[in-house]
Amino acid sequence: MIGICKKTIVWLYRENPRIKLAAFYSPILLIMGFLLVKIEWNAVYMSIIQEDSFVENAQFAAYFIASLVAFFAGSGCLKQGRLLNGFSLLVFAALLMFISMEEISWGQRLFSVNTPEWLRQRNVQEEINIHNLQSVQGGFQLCYILAGTLFSFGWIPVRYIAPDERLGRDVKNMLLLFSPRWYLMFFFLPVAMIYAYFRLPAVQINYFVILNDQEPAELLLALGFLLYAVVIAMNLKYGSELPAGEGPERLKERGHIRKEALLIGVILLAGLGGIAGRYAQVWRNSGSLWRHTLSVIPYVAIDHNNFANTLVAQGKKEEAIREYNLALKIKPDYADAHYNLAQVLSGQGRLDSAVLHYGLALSAQPEYFQARNNLAAVLGAQGRYSEAVAQYKLALETRPGLAEAHYNMANALAAQGKLDEAILHYKQAFQARPDLVEAYNNLANILVQQGRLGEAVPYYRSALKFNPGYEPASRNLGIILRRLESTK
Repeated sequence: MIGICKKTIVWLYRENPRIKLAAFYSPILLIMGFLLVKIEWNAVYMSIIQEDSFVENAQFAAYFIASLVAFFAGSGCLKQGRLLNGFSLLVFAALLMFISMEEISWGQRLFSVNTPEWLRQRNVQEEINIHNLQSVQGGFQLCYILAGTLFSFGWIPVRYIAPDERLGRDVKNMLLLFSPRWYLMFFFLPVAMIYAYFRLPAVQINYFVILNDQEPAELLLALGFLLYAVVIAMNLKYGSELPAGEGPERLKERGHIRKEALLIGVILLAGLGGIAGRYAQVWRNSGSLWRHTLSVIPYVAIDHNNFANTLVAQGKKEEAIREYNLALKIKPDYADAHYNLAQVLSGQGRLDSAVLHYGLALSAQPEYFQARNNLAAVLGAQGRYSEAVAQYKLALETRPGLAEAHYNMANALAAQGKLDEAILHYKQAFQARPDLVEAYNNLANILVQQGRLGEAVPYYRSALKFNPGYEPASRNLGIILRRLESTK
């Protein structure tokens, strides 16, 4: 049975130009399908494009299978002595595998793995992945735009470069083998368009085009890479297909295919027109518009919040504040938006406003330990130490092993003169996080304040063990050692 399937695939691939025609039009059909579901069954659409839902899992599956196809194709090349092709495909396979694991946050939710605190504080979605880190998210969006553009239109320059006689045979073969395919262009173009749209300075999130609409576009991208990997593997195994630059011209040589292509195009245009007309009816009828708006509102709030996170990563704090406020106008009890807004306000020194929004985040979500920890830190910065300590205690009830809460609580207790309690919490802080050098240094400072110079020395040295360049511990240790030496 497997042999028959393989032979059927090979025959279709090599002998039937309709396969390329189907590949050319299928992403347009998928886009139309997503649009129709979005208009007619918006709640269903919103559910399938959320995190860990159908669309994201399908992306993972497509990238994962594509990586396996590329890996086996590359391994086959290496066995045949085709080293350049083999290593290129293995690198491609590794990249696809990396992307597939990023899509499921490296199995974080599948295996119930908690996000490390370092990542939690720097990841926009508080997940174990790289592409949502605040410092790199904008760069990943640019990569999507560049990849989408390259694989949509890269076959055009190849068409003119490949026939150049100055190119060596191996280079020409590599160019033709790995060049983008014209009939896959609509798998790649949507992701370039939607990310370019959201990066426009004047773009505003609205009730129809929202940030989560990137998920269907990313699914098309994943399917495009899967087909691209299959095409390369088939070419290596069964010989070259049509040269990259010949695509449309070769189809024109077959009149019946050209007529079919034209007919399909007309049908698709008519379908798009019908969908546009249906959407116009949704907006013309107040009842249907209201139902549509209610189904979208929570997701629009999420998009304003996510867009604001991206603006923060780009250093556009005032624009981010505006977006957070828009999210809260739509969904006043949106805890994450309150928390994120409070963080920005705190960084700007607007502490009273930060306290307000941390408090609102906790009102909406009492177990939000990060909001409580940060609220306590702001209260401490305002000199409201008793209130800060009370908040730290509540945060530690939720997360007893939160090193930052123990450390900040120790600072607040020390500021109140409760030194023994502060020492206890500094110890708990670096027990939970051994590289928290500030905890060692501050504990040692308290011991010095109590006249326990000899006991302070090991803690200064522990701080320097984890960070030899930590200047406060180095300076303080030098002073204490000189004092101890003078008392001998």
